[in-house]
Amino acid sequence: SFFSNASKVIAAYYDRIVKNAKYDSIPNRIWRKLSSTVLKGELYNYFENETDFARQLNGFLPNVKFRGFEVQKSSNDAEKQSTNESAIGRTAEDIGEVESNNGLRNLVSTLKNDLGVKRVLCWHALHGYWRGVSPFLANTIKHQQVGNVMFDRNTSSTPPINTERSAVSPSDSIPEHSEHLLRVEPIISWDSVSLFGVGLLSSRADLRTFYQRLHSPLKDAGVDGVKIDVQSGVAAVGGGSGGGPHLADLYTETMENSVKQHFASTSTAVINQNNVDNEAINCINCMSHSTENIYRYKHTSIIRASDDFYPSRPYSHTVHLINVAYNSLFLREVCLPDWDMFQSLHPSASLHAAARAIGGCPVYVSDKPGNHDPELLKKLVFKDGSVPRASQSGVPTRDCLFSNVGEDGVTALKVFNWNSYKNRDLGKVVGSGVIAAFNVQGVMWDFERRKNHVQDPSKPILPVDATIRPRDVESFNNGENAAKGPFIAYGCQSRTFRVLDTLDSEISLKLGHREWDIFTIAPINQKYGLSFAPIGLGDMLNPSGAIVATNSLISAHDGDEKGSGQDSDLPTRIKVEIWSRGSGRFLAYSSNCPSKVIVHTESEPETSNELSFDYDTKKGMLGFPLPEEKNEPHKIVIVWDTTRLLQ
Repeated sequence: SFFSNASKVIAAYYDRIVKNAKYDSIPNRIWRKLSSTVLKGELYNYFENETDFARQLNGFLPNVKFRGFEVQKSSNDAEKQSTNESAIGRTAEDIGEVESNNGLRNLVSTLKNDLGVKRVLCWHALHGYWRGVSPFLANTIKHQQVGNVMFDRNTSSTPPINTERSAVSPSDSIPEHSEHLLRVEPIISWDSVSLFGVGLLSSRADLRTFYQRLHSPLKDAGVDGVKIDVQSGVAAVGGGSGGGPHLADLYTETMENSVKQHFASTSTAVINQNNVDNEAINCINCMSHSTENIYRYKHTSIIRASDDFYPSRPYSHTVHLINVAYNSLFLREVCLPDWDMFQSLHPSASLHAAARAIGGCPVYVSDKPGNHDPELLKKLVFKDGSVPRASQSGVPTRDCLFSNVGEDGVTALKVFNWNSYKNRDLGKVVGSGVIAAFNVQGVMWDFERRKNHVQDPSKPILPVDATIRPRDVESFNNGENAAKGPFIAYGCQSRTFRVLDTLDSEISLKLGHREWDIFTIAPINQKYGLSFAPIGLGDMLNPSGAIVATNSLISAHDGDEKGSGQDSDLPTRIKVEIWSRGSGRFLAYSSNCPSKVIVHTESEPETSNELSFDYDTKKGMLGFPLPEEKNEPHKIVIVWDTTRLLQ
């Protein structure tokens, strides 16, 4: 038919010309005009039927959030919307809140009780859904409270009226995008929000009611936290409501107060005990890099630092690492950057896993049930699901800070981090450095074409050279953990094990495309003619992330391996104590072979076991197997006989 053929022509025109046209070019101007006039109805049909982006939140209970909402089409007002209020009333009241919430409650119960999932989080937009709240829902909120007092449905009294303007109607709330944003992403000129508006609340009291009603059913169903998306979009539609910064302030403050009330956790599984947060808030902030949002955070601390993980876009995975690493330079000063999910069986899974290990970030995967690479996941997390997370946020090293690691063909992306743990003898926080090197050449964001520029596939991406130095770890250069050497370096991919005498001693490696390695760099302690440094669980991607605490090298008298020894000028035995999470092969550097390795728990010293160990005399590499944990970290005692040291 004519209309079918016309649609094909229009679609082809958009794909071939408009999509890649620059902002304010003639094709871009033509499409903006068409999308806001003759094509507006067809675009609404597309957003409504093919995507979720035209939807507005119309209720709060699980499985009824979009019921009762109908779109009335007319020849001259294609986006006119109305609400079937009787349907909404029946859904929210006649069905009953308990019955409506049972589906989600049962799902969460199954996940936790039958499948062993410890925490369940749910997604929602900062303003409810992609196009905010429906006029009906906004009006309902307005009439159900005055200030912070909720209206009781069960009473016969008339609900009080809040005379403060409480909702911005969708027809009024059309975003005003900055020219800079339009140059980066012209497509937002004709997205569903720009064409049809967004429903927002503009009163602090109404927002308190909104988040209370949004989060309470989730909490009642056993949900532990939320991922809150589309945050930067709110500031763009603040006209008439006090401005974008004001509206972002209202939403962010009220949201944070609500998640703190509903989703605070006091049972956090933080590995490094000195960093335990006794009231962690289970909230991931997303699409929130605008300054109106990011500077508002007072309670929540995690922020997505990147675009999504795209399993079907092979070129996207290397540039994903680049974007997060460099974004983290700024974001880490405000929040904890989140590197997003990945899939453990994906062809780029090991690349992403290495990035999560160096990132100091949460680790989570979007695997289909049953489709997992358990061996890879075991390198990232302990058996109880907790993460040996690095203590800081991974950021680029100084030597690649101003290099084009995606396109210059010669530079490796290097990211450093730090694992802190307590030295109980000294009463101070010490630790070890971590450095990762990646070959992520071949893809880089093109600001002119507003998409990733992929290197000509007919040209092979060559290996790059990378140099690992202790100086790459900033903590070694200054501050209380400054060190001059020597250090022990261990590469978890290459199995390199080498003493580096100074900050500028180096290890050189060559990395093929998408290849990587992670090095633990630990300062070597020297006393009584003995040199020693713990490395951690050698089969994990961040070995020293498992270490909780250590003691210094001290003397150990006969039979004193479990207690505290006393220093002397010539002790008969020397020992070191290490507290470690996890199980598997523990590695350490020792200049001399120990006489025994003992492991027990702090609370049950009488259950100590002497472990078998192996020692490489040439490298100084000491290894022994740690058994499964028993609800608390292992206490490891390594003992040397000084008569052997003198031989």
